[in-house]
Amino acid sequence: MVASLVNDLLVLCPNAELGCPTTCARYLLAGHLRDACGFVEVKCSGCDDLVLRKDAAEEDCMHQVLECAYCFESFRRIDMEVHESHCPQILAECPYCTTEQTRATITAHTAACPSAPTLCPASTIGCPWAGARRDLPAHTSLCAFTLLRPVLAAHTARLETLELENRALRKKIDILLPPGRDDDGPVYDDQTIQLLTEQEHLRGDVERLSASLGEMEIKQSMLLMNETLRTKEEMAGMRAAINGMRMQIHWLLTARLQRAGPGPGERAEAGAGSVRRVTEGGAAGSQGVQGDRVKL
Repeated sequence: MVASLVNDLLVLCPNAELGCPTTCARYLLAGHLRDACGFVEVKCSGCDDLVLRKDAAEEDCMHQVLECAYCFESFRRIDMEVHESHCPQILAECPYCTTEQTRATITAHTAACPSAPTLCPASTIGCPWAGARRDLPAHTSLCAFTLLRPVLAAHTARLETLELENRALRKKIDILLPPGRDDDGPVYDDQTIQLLTEQEHLRGDVERLSASLGEMEIKQSMLLMNETLRTKEEMAGMRAAINGMRMQIHWLLTARLQRAGPGPGERAEAGAGSVRRVTEGGAAGSQGVQGDRVKL
């Protein structure tokens, strides 16, 4: 059962890398290699050498020596196709002027072909011209960039010389200066360095003073808040004590009047007098409280 399933699988021909495109069931592969695959080596019909089956169908012997019609060198018939794909004497067409040149000379011809596109020699300094090689002389005779090219080349050479001298001087300075000094930053004299140092100290002092003032303001605010709360609490306590004293005085006066017990007329007068005294005492107490509040 397993063998039947495996034999029904589609497989590629083992000579697929050589060019055989056949795909068949696994059980048909042996027959394909034996009878039909054109990339299996078989005996040549004209000699005892081995050739591919697709080449053995030719009437002529594939190992027969032939002469190349272009370079007149001798090759076997089986190798002639490969040779013709690389033969240096086969003609090839120039992609620019469409003239025919041999493969051996096509590279040199392309490099000098008058129709080949080229750039102005001054393109490195900004000339945008591009055209056929045959038109280059006419362009260079009028190109302003070409006229400036020698001057710019001299300036470039001078800059390169100055850069080399600058590197040499920097190396000498590095040797003369003590190690650990940073020469990349600006160079200051002693007076400037001293002024910068003092400025940094002053800036630090100002920052510290600002921080101290801020802390003092916070502390003053907290002290003022605490003192205000304490004063309010004391005033509330004094008000409560004064109200208690008023209530006690009123109670004492009322009790004294009740113990006195005078006649009806005298009681009325005494009651009126007591009321007046209580009223006057209450007014005096109110004035005293107000005075105490003013004093507070």
